[in-house]
Amino acid sequence: MNTYLLSDLLTSSLFGAESTSEKPLSIIRQSAQNSAIKKGIPTPSKEDWKYINLYKHIKTPFQLAELPLNNSSHIDYNDSTLVFLDGYYSSELSKNISENVEINLLDDLSIPGNFNTLVNTKDNPFVDINTSLFNHGIHIHCHAGEEISIQILHIIGNSSESQSLLCNPRMFISVQENAKVKLLESYSIYGKHHIINEIIELDVHANSSIDYTVNQTSLDDNYLFYGHYSSIKSKASSTIHIVNAGTSFTRNEIHASLVEQYAEANIYGAILTKKTEFVDNHTVVNHIAPHCESNELFKHILNDESTIVFNGKIFVFKDAQKTNAYQSNKSLLLSDSASLNTKPQLEIFADDVKCSHGATSGALDSDQLFYLISRGIPENTAKSLLMKAFMNEIIDDIPQEDLKESIDDIISEYLTRL
Repeated sequence: MNTYLLSDLLTSSLFGAESTSEKPLSIIRQSAQNSAIKKGIPTPSKEDWKYINLYKHIKTPFQLAELPLNNSSHIDYNDSTLVFLDGYYSSELSKNISENVEINLLDDLSIPGNFNTLVNTKDNPFVDINTSLFNHGIHIHCHAGEEISIQILHIIGNSSESQSLLCNPRMFISVQENAKVKLLESYSIYGKHHIINEIIELDVHANSSIDYTVNQTSLDDNYLFYGHYSSIKSKASSTIHIVNAGTSFTRNEIHASLVEQYAEANIYGAILTKKTEFVDNHTVVNHIAPHCESNELFKHILNDESTIVFNGKIFVFKDAQKTNAYQSNKSLLLSDSASLNTKPQLEIFADDVKCSHGATSGALDSDQLFYLISRGIPENTAKSLLMKAFMNEIIDDIPQEDLKESIDDIISEYLTRL
């Protein structure tokens, strides 16, 4: 198996021979391959990559993940669980699939008509890389009028040797009319320095709702590029919670487009960093139709020499009158060596809207800390209590109670090690 460095990532040798097939997916792949090679690896000269030097973060040789033949994982199947091995969907390990959900491989016979149209590839070759290289990606079709709960588990590295892998999981999720979907996505990583380059397209139909939680905790010394792109139709709502703690490098791109009246998008993030960890969150909300609402809140806790980037954009199009759009990010800096770069943005082309954005940063409240210590609470415990209270606004909103408790435990343990 060939080994690559980051500088090799966009060479034709990684993609293999050019395809001459006229089949729909082959045409999409070839176009994406050409686009990726043309863009090249992003550098800080690109505005959306201003604070990232990828060559600094990703130095380890890697191999392109192949379809695993063996796996010894033990998985809790209490819920409907879809399993990806090294970026490949595994029908053998996926269990308890609800009869209200259809799972189809993304191939020439079953790709949705709007596949690869919801993504935004401007200055981002990693979307194109995924489109060019994914295999055994899936279309998750959630039936109309049903209540559905799904767990997605990514297992990386357990079926391979110690070599670091480039994995490209791909999903297209259709939430049909009047469906109510709860979805949890999480990762189980073996080894280190794997590159997970994941793309999700989410098509949310009229009068439906989806609560999507991404548990990005404990990815350790690995690299995650996560792209989540949604189109939200009339009277539908999409809510995503991202919880990130303990990952060497993460780049999240969350895009939501409100394409029909009375649609709603909610984007929430709880991000905790320490040591030299790096988390970059880029969000874009497109208000295209009138009478729509979006709410966005990210909370950060930074320690040591870690770095967090938040770049949030709201676009209100000319016809999107009666828009309500709110964006906020709040940060606690526990170390003078931590670095926070935040850039909230509004671009409004309609004249009858309510929009706001803001950013705050600072240290723990000394008066609150003194109050707790004066009541006999040890200083470290008092700091943890205040930081948990700071994050609870995000965590308390997670719809799955068992997951909420699990993430609360993860954050509690994480804070004790700060």
